[in-house]
Amino acid sequence: KNIRGIITSCSSLPTLTMEFRYVVHAVARLSYMSVRQEQTLERSTSFANTLRKKEWDEAIEEETKKLTRKVDHHELKIRSLYSIEDSLSRLEEDEKKNAEEIEDLKYFLKNRYPNEFY
Repeated sequence: KNIRGIITSCSSLPTLTMEFRYVVHAVARLSYMSVRQEQTLERSTSFANTLRKKEWDEAIEEETKKLTRKVDHHELKIRSLYSIEDSLSRLEEDEKKNAEEIEDLKYFLKNRYPNEFY
């Protein structure tokens, strides 16, 4: 009876070994899958961060272009205003010169023709 029990338990030993192998294989596979999922997640996170950085860089570049155009437009306005101010100052100088000439002519006419109304 003892030998039969040993033989019976030995005959079930390969079954246990196979079950153990299946368990080990399943654990290894799950471990591999979780590592692979982590790597995939890491890659997708890295890709998402790269996309965010790219979007951020593009937004900064667009804003920089927009502000540059705005500054250029303001510079043109300022130059135009300087040109207008310069023209106005020349007109004011001409007006003063003309006013002086008119006064000189009035003075001359008053002295030359004292009885006339000016």
